[in-house]
This record gives sequence, C-alpha cells and structure tokens, in this order.
Amino acid sequence: MADKLIRDIPDAAMQELKSMADKSNYKSLNEFLVSVLTSVAMGNYFEEKEQKYQQLISYVTETLENNTEVLRAITK
Repeated sequence: MADKLIRDIPDAAMQELKSMADKSNYKSLNEFLVSVLTSVAMGNYFEEKEQKYQQLISYVTETLENNTEVLRAITK
C-alpha cells in the first residue's frame, strides 16, 4: 500500500522530499517519511488532548460559577 501511495506523489515532490531527507541526514526517504508522519500523528494526538482538556476546564469553570450563584441565592 505504501508503495502505491508513494507512486502517486509527483516526481517534483518526491525530489523535494528526498532533498529534505538528505539535508536532515536521514538514511533513507522511508525513514524520513516515517519520522514526518509520526511527528504529524503525535501533534494531532496532543492537539486532540489539549482540546479535551480545554473543554474540561470550561465545564468545571461553568459548574463552579453555577454553584456559586446557587450558594449566593441560598445565603441571601
């Protein structure tokens, strides 16, 4: 499958990728592509975790604000 995907990449793009791999001292184009894909996947993973964390913070903040309003109403 990977071979088919690599064949679908235009020659100019393949040359650019090979050049980037060489400049970065990778042993092969495949090693470079695996590194790039892993980096992208990990970036997406952490971005997703950050979004969930932000949603949790928003939920907790909203809940605390609502509870504070309820306590203020009770203590009046």
